[in-house]
Amino acid sequence: MQEAARTARRWAAVALAATAGVATAQSSPPAAGDGNTPRLVAATFLGTAGDDELEGVAIAPDGTIYAAGTAAGPLADLPGGVKPVTLGEPNAAWGYGCGFVARFSADGTRLLAAAQFARGLAKLTTVAVSSAGICVGGYGGQGIEPLLNGTGGLIVKGRYDQRDYKLFTPREHYSEPRCRKQLDQRGVPLVVRLDAALTRLTAGTLLKGWQSVWHVPLPLSEDHWQPTGLALLPDGDVAVSHDGGYATRPGDGRDIGYEQFYFCPDHVSRLSGDLTRRRWKIDVYTPPVDPKRATEVISRRMPSHPGSIFSSPWRHESLGQTRILRLRSDAAGNILLAGWSPGRTSSEPWWTPFLIKLDGRGKTVWRAYSFDPMSGPDGRLGGLVSDAGIRSVAADANGDVLAATIGDGGNNVITRDPRDYTRPAPALRGTTAGFRGRLLFWGTVVRLDGGTRELLGGSHVAARGANGVNPAWAEDVVPLSGGAVLAAGRHAAGLLVTADAWFTTDRTIGPDGKSPAKAAGQDGAGRGFWRRREPCGDSFVRLYDRRFNLRFSTTLPFVELKTAAVRGRRVVVVGTANSPRAPAQKALAACAGGRDGYLLVLDAP
Repeated sequence: MQEAARTARRWAAVALAATAGVATAQSSPPAAGDGNTPRLVAATFLGTAGDDELEGVAIAPDGTIYAAGTAAGPLADLPGGVKPVTLGEPNAAWGYGCGFVARFSADGTRLLAAAQFARGLAKLTTVAVSSAGICVGGYGGQGIEPLLNGTGGLIVKGRYDQRDYKLFTPREHYSEPRCRKQLDQRGVPLVVRLDAALTRLTAGTLLKGWQSVWHVPLPLSEDHWQPTGLALLPDGDVAVSHDGGYATRPGDGRDIGYEQFYFCPDHVSRLSGDLTRRRWKIDVYTPPVDPKRATEVISRRMPSHPGSIFSSPWRHESLGQTRILRLRSDAAGNILLAGWSPGRTSSEPWWTPFLIKLDGRGKTVWRAYSFDPMSGPDGRLGGLVSDAGIRSVAADANGDVLAATIGDGGNNVITRDPRDYTRPAPALRGTTAGFRGRLLFWGTVVRLDGGTRELLGGSHVAARGANGVNPAWAEDVVPLSGGAVLAAGRHAAGLLVTADAWFTTDRTIGPDGKSPAKAAGQDGAGRGFWRRREPCGDSFVRLYDRRFNLRFSTTLPFVELKTAAVRGRRVVVVGTANSPRAPAQKALAACAGGRDGYLLVLDAP
């Protein structure tokens, strides 16, 4: 039965490929009111007068919404008179704000409960709902241990000496702005469980690894924390990805150098639902290399630099520094990992993408978009060396894999077959023709066969301005019924919106290719961000059908969307609002100032 379904999908991909060669960058948008328009249910702010953000979201079986993030300081005066439960004692010296979890009504119009860690104890990045409670992932600082003691957690005491350890980034990976050390914050990966009412912490553990904010090549968001990824497995166990750090420590007193930077794994663990036992832990490395081939290529292409990887044989079967950006699971209990790594080819640094499927035992089922950076006769993938990453991943009802990619340049492996970069990807709709220089970034939204990794369909995501292709990419993707796909992401000027868009700005173009009339109150939206050289000041929500025809596209000015969740037709997306002029619909509260957490609720058609 599964093989028959895959055969049918492959024939659908063949039919799609037959038309892809003549497809334009976007399909003809529908007219308003034809049944393709998602319904905007609510859009609201939540935060303090400082810089706040929401990063994780989950929908419970009863429809209530849980969102996790970090506020600049303690939450107070919350909508509806909700009094947040505060966990622990403040440790202001550690540098965090207050990690928090909020529970909303199913339509997002009422705040039901909230729990927060005291200032300096934790930063929260992810949330998942289980029958036993609410699992939350993030990072913990010194002072978190008293909360974990007595929970039976796997690890209740962390190593914090990395806070004083000198960071290292090779000069070849510098970009503007360079190494903003004032952003440096570090913490230990953390998973905790709270009761559904958010009144108490019932379980918790620290995990191996650490994370730092410091080096910022935009817009792959290194200035945002790599999330501690969470996924609930069918038997109630918890899969979690935990960052291994920005470099491995030599262990013999030496400073970190090239080898420790280019050979640094992340970790994935399978924990019992009560967080007291570990079933297994694996180290996840970047796409493999042949050490002999890598040594040969490096020695031929690069001069010798004493103390660097170029002055001695490369001893490892990977060359890069893993950064898992998203962890999700499918209905069969497989684990999906998406991310990128700072790596290098024979001639230049390269941001190497990877998409990995693990089984429930932690064994690799397959890798996609995971190419040896020393491949090809030139040691640089035949010139396909524009930076790339896999921003997010999800599984649909058939067990196939949705992914959001991000890249720069036209010579990019994300435009190729996910199994073999030497082959074209005819099932990929649209083009980035007109791309000029190194204007970062555009992306794709794709569907892969969950068994074979075959590309079943997909579409480029890009905006178009006066100078060619402008940045636009999906931050997250969710599967909908009938094979439809919803993508939420960020964009610069020139994003195409459909006639039924919720909002339009002077940074979007209408379905006729011309600038639409500006929506009331949105004149000039995004201009300030563009002038400050931020990569993208606005976000979008897009709906594709199963053949990746664009059915709906709207902008959300002054918003940075990050993570989406779906249950039935209900979709919830969270992120950050950068201005009081961000769209609001049945909002719980007005923008408190600075940057606020942002919650968007919609119903798919």
